[in-house]
Amino acid sequence: MYLKLLVASCMTLLTFTAFAQEPSYETYGSEQLSGLTVYDQLMSSDEILYIATSDGVFAYNSITFQKLDAPKGVKGKAYFGLQKNERNQIFCSNLNGQVFEISDNSLELFYELPDSLVGVFTMLTIVDEGIIINARNPILVDWDGKRLRTLGASFASYFSDELISSKLIDNLDSIELGVHSRNGYDAEPLYSMKIPFRECIIPLSYRDGCYYFQDNCLHQIIAVDFRNSTYKTTSHNSSIQQNILLPDKTFWAKLAVNGIVEFGANVMDSSQFKYYYQNIYAAPQAVNEHGIFLGSDGNGIYQVKNKFLYEYPELNLRNDLRKIIKGPDEQFIIQTKDEILLLSKDFVSRSIFKLDAPISYMHYSENNKKLFVGSHDRLYTYEFDSGKDLHVCKFGSNIKSLFEVTGDTVLYAGGSAIGRYKIGPSISQENHIDRVRSNSCIRINNNDYFGTYHGLWKFKRGSNKSKTIKYKGDNILATRLFQFQDRMLIYSIEHGVLQYENDRISPMKIPDVKKEDIHDVYFDYPYLSIATKKMLVIQNLVSGEQFQFTESDGLKSLNIKHALIDNQTLYLLTDKGLQSVALSRLIVNDTIPHIRISTIFLNDKVFSKRTNQFEYWQNKMSFEIIGNAFGKQKNTSYKYQLEGLSGSTWYYKDYYDNSVAYQALPPGEYTFRVVPIYKGREGKEVRYSFTIYPPFWQAWWFYVLLVGVGVLSALFIYRIYSLRRYRKVQLESQINKLRLQAIQSQMNPHFIFNSINAIQESVLNHERKSTYQHINKFSKLVRLTLNFSNEEMITLEEEVELLQLYLDLEKIRFPEDFEFEIKNSANTILNIPPMLVQPFVENAILHGLFHKKGKKKVTISIEEKDHLLITIEDNGIGRAASEKINHRKKRTYEKSFAINAVQDRIVILKRRYGEGAVGVDFVDLFDEEGNPAGTLVTLKLPVILDL
Repeated sequence: MYLKLLVASCMTLLTFTAFAQEPSYETYGSEQLSGLTVYDQLMSSDEILYIATSDGVFAYNSITFQKLDAPKGVKGKAYFGLQKNERNQIFCSNLNGQVFEISDNSLELFYELPDSLVGVFTMLTIVDEGIIINARNPILVDWDGKRLRTLGASFASYFSDELISSKLIDNLDSIELGVHSRNGYDAEPLYSMKIPFRECIIPLSYRDGCYYFQDNCLHQIIAVDFRNSTYKTTSHNSSIQQNILLPDKTFWAKLAVNGIVEFGANVMDSSQFKYYYQNIYAAPQAVNEHGIFLGSDGNGIYQVKNKFLYEYPELNLRNDLRKIIKGPDEQFIIQTKDEILLLSKDFVSRSIFKLDAPISYMHYSENNKKLFVGSHDRLYTYEFDSGKDLHVCKFGSNIKSLFEVTGDTVLYAGGSAIGRYKIGPSISQENHIDRVRSNSCIRINNNDYFGTYHGLWKFKRGSNKSKTIKYKGDNILATRLFQFQDRMLIYSIEHGVLQYENDRISPMKIPDVKKEDIHDVYFDYPYLSIATKKMLVIQNLVSGEQFQFTESDGLKSLNIKHALIDNQTLYLLTDKGLQSVALSRLIVNDTIPHIRISTIFLNDKVFSKRTNQFEYWQNKMSFEIIGNAFGKQKNTSYKYQLEGLSGSTWYYKDYYDNSVAYQALPPGEYTFRVVPIYKGREGKEVRYSFTIYPPFWQAWWFYVLLVGVGVLSALFIYRIYSLRRYRKVQLESQINKLRLQAIQSQMNPHFIFNSINAIQESVLNHERKSTYQHINKFSKLVRLTLNFSNEEMITLEEEVELLQLYLDLEKIRFPEDFEFEIKNSANTILNIPPMLVQPFVENAILHGLFHKKGKKKVTISIEEKDHLLITIEDNGIGRAASEKINHRKKRTYEKSFAINAVQDRIVILKRRYGEGAVGVDFVDLFDEEGNPAGTLVTLKLPVILDL
């Protein structure tokens, strides 16, 4: 008890100094969780923040809040005690003995206590075997919701110090904590667990306080009423309620009253106690790499991004803070609209100077411990030693800048004049130039520089003549002038940050800073602080080290009014007040957030991301993107691209605009690519590849099938056509054959008639022997003719034999003056239509030689070239003379029959073998004097070889 009183008394004594500063925080879900008390928070392994409130459990993915669906039969709306096991299962409970597991963004009833065991509060404790559920008799439940055993003693709210035993094990590496029955802890504990020794503060209870281990004993810190500074041992209203252990081994605990108490690593050292957030309800509930998460009573959740980034609530209640500078004795001076505040090193403020007019400028002189304050038309000084203010002069120039040259001389730049002040018992003006507007002034190497609206002027010491310094031929409108070593730093809105040395001017290149983004510039050797549209960039001009302070790092506002760096600590004034942080702790977690595709919508419906093959009508896709940018949302964006889409380029979106949609995608193979961007740096790319198949009438297999069907159809049609053509050809062949046979049957009687006439003439002449020979030849000729009448083709040898017999019979009619000759150089086994040559020979004899007087001759020549060429040449009277004789004797039938028969056969053969393969040509022959000398017939036939 004495130890508890000592701890409580030390905490009470420290409450006064603890009100000065507290870690900055950012608020989320003030609308979504408005009016709800946040009881607990826990971040899952996939970085979803679950929030247990007085009206359900919410999931926050750093972009949106979603209330989880609750099962039927839930007793009450309030949820508490979020817990996670090593299997990444998350559990919570309510006041009515129900335990729930969070699964697929919904609550599922995991275990329900019988009414007889329901206590005041159902607290959960995760152990190796399962979950210990606090009840009138605590029970142990395994991970499947099966009750293992009853422990027999209260594990949480109702146990006392005497029922908890502890001992050091494993060479002081851990503590074994045992829970015993109310009979004492001499016997074996009902349940025990090991706690690493580094967790010297052990949050075990909810209402009785928190426990810490020290000097081999387990101690309990009980409630302290910080409001009334009185110690209460029994009142739950002043107890420590929720508590978390921070990575720096400090411990934050929620008090029943507003505020959070911080314990140091040694809880017995009361000098380490701090008290934060006295004006708000803030409950420490979760800590992870993103910061500390606090619960509120109706205002959402608070995130402390950087525990060492402080703000000053009481001071920041004023909204007119303009400037902060270093003052005497490690104090600070703050300028407001019309007042000067002095801040002690503990940041307790007091007013030291107040004017009736707005303050335009202030400057502190370390040499003579005086503060210069300028208003619209007056200059004041404040002497810190005497605490007196002095009205020094009145003139028509609003002071914009002062630069201390010596202990008694300063340069001044005003709204309508520039010059020097001589400070003594009275203040006098020197080198005063009226009607010049200026914002800055400085002296470097005995030269005075003024940034005026007419350019940057340079005055040599002792001279009133100025020289205008130009950059690239342009005047420089210098807003700020600073000295760095032997150089002058110039800030110009048009040109950015320039440096001037040895009469040469050049731009100063600062990484990640564009001149058009600069809002203002401040300098505290060796740090150049540059306020931009996106961040505050602090550049160490000696080492080159750079710090970037953004809203993701805890910067309250980008509307920066002034920045001061003193003893490696940044003091920053914005329109949201004053913040301070050591440069070494400025950036606690500056990793690039990772992102993932959380949900994919296909035709406006959610589907599994494991599916990546779709039909042509499944072509409307949208992607929902989330990440782990807790507290970094304002400086995080992403770029995306749909690879495979024609003309696809990278597009950029803010982190909160986390939906990308594509309408009516054409068939093809695609890869959706997303890359997070944080402070201009790109993170790990996320990809999702998918394929949209074309409709079956556009698919490759359909084209193959179509071609196949087309080919088969073409083959089928060709087959039918060929079959029909074949049948037609067969029919035509048969018809032609019949026609040939008919022609031959007509030729045979004609031929036989002519042959009999020849034999008759031999009989009439009483030539018995020759008649017998003629009859033998005639019978042989008749036999061959009959044999060939049904043949479509015969050999050339058989055709020549037939011609030989025919000519022998014809020679009977011209016994003395008729000659014939057959010349065959072709292959005798070649095929030829039967009796095709004989009509031409007969025509030559009958119409060419019959009326000729004198020697008569027929020559038949057969040659084999590309075609079979057969020529019949006679020395008769010629075609013209024969036509006249026939006409006169009216022998048209014989002529027309011979000609028509040959022509019909030629036409039929051309149809079968082609126009160029068959032909007949008649040529009239003449002698040297031009008289008819016969006829030459050329018959062209294809070379037909029957193998």
